[in-house]
Formats: sequence, structure tokens, C-alpha cells
Amino acid sequence: MGDQYPVLRDIDLPGTETEIMELIETPITILRATLRGSSMFLTFQGPKAPNTVYIRGVRVRVQRLDPRPVQCERCGRYNHLTSACRGGPRCGNCGGSHLTPSCTEHTQKCANCGGNHHFLSPKCRLWRRERAIAARAASEKLPLGEARRQYFAPNNHRRTQPAADTLYVAIAILPHGDC
Repeated sequence: MGDQYPVLRDIDLPGTETEIMELIETPITILRATLRGSSMFLTFQGPKAPNTVYIRGVRVRVQRLDPRPVQCERCGRYNHLTSACRGGPRCGNCGGSHLTPSCTEHTQKCANCGGNHHFLSPKCRLWRRERAIAARAASEKLPLGEARRQYFAPNNHRRTQPAADTLYVAIAILPHGDC
């Protein structure tokens, strides 16, 4: 399962997190449920989450939330989206100060780390660092800024992952015949 977290999406049930959690029928024990809007994030006991669960007799697909870094596609920097970019353009292909579609270079150079890959690539060591921060925020239900602060704190192990016996999921309620 790696850094993916189980989530129930489009939950439209009245009640508290505890009351909704009690309606979920699954062979794997649910340790915690957090309701955010119409999504419910679940923590299951053990390394695997079920593919489906039942809520009031309706089969519900468990979706895996894959936390990704917040990254601008215009400049390649982290912690903001393209719509909020105040920096100059940086090419995702060669790292130059132009937009990626106008690039004529054949050799890739990451504008963030200098490696030979696109700046949006999971091969980038800075992308992997930002993904670890996003995973920490998701697994510990922290704001991204707090997860970042903890990641860089001198007394913390930077590359810690969620415990192996804990799994996080998201679930989407689908029409009965779609599962």
C-alpha cells in the first residue's frame, strides 16, 4: 500500500464520525474515522484495507488517496498552485526561464534539483521530500505547514513513514451495480 491512504468519498449520512463508523461493515477493525466534508478518512488495523465495505447494506468502494506535493506547473516550485504563482516561468524540461511548451532543448534538467528529469517528476529528490511531507500531513491529519515544520525539526527523523500496522483509506459510494 505504501503511502496511499484509504478514503470513503461522497458520504452523505447524518451523524457523528463515531455513529457513521458504526454503520460501516468490514472484516478489518477500523481504529479511527475522520470526516472532512463529504469524505471520510479511515485508519484500519493492519497493513491492508478492504477493497469494499458495506454501509447500511450498500457496497462501497474503498479508494486510495495518494498524497502528492502541492506544486506549481508554471515555475515548478512547491507550496503554491499555478493560479497563485507570483514567480517567473521556469521550463519543466530544461529549467530555463521560459514556459515548457516553448522549449526546444532535448536534454532535461530539473529547475529544482538540477537532475536529468522534468521538474514534476517523482524522480526528483525534492519532489520525494515534498511527497513525504504531504504523506505525513495526510497520515497524522495535520495542516501542511505543521507537517513541514515537523519534517524539518532537528530532533525528528525526516523520512519516517506511517506505522506498518496502520492503513488509511478513502471510500466512494457508488451505485449498486458499479462495484
